[in-house]
Amino acid sequence: MADKAMDNNQVTIVGTVDSEFTYSHEVFGEGFYMVEVEVKRLSNSEDRIPLMISERLIDVTQDYTGEYIMVHGQFRSYNRHEEQKNRLVLSVFVREIS
Repeated sequence: MADKAMDNNQVTIVGTVDSEFTYSHEVFGEGFYMVEVEVKRLSNSEDRIPLMISERLIDVTQDYTGEYIMVHGQFRSYNRHEEQKNRLVLSVFVREIS
């Protein structure tokens, strides 16, 4: 089933890094960080896509703001509980970066 999810849930994004890395969480000693990437649309407007990336894939102490990157990964989602409401949060879990 995991193989089928990987076949169906793939995304490639090319854009400009638009924020610094912020710590998200740690799993088995591996730190994960969030960063936003600005992706231009054909209509000349921009989307800001949140990326979740492992510290093992990139040096999170460096400032990459303004640099173009290409990432391959998967969409991930979770519900953030805020007072009386749940809010769906989408991000791209990065598997490869260049």
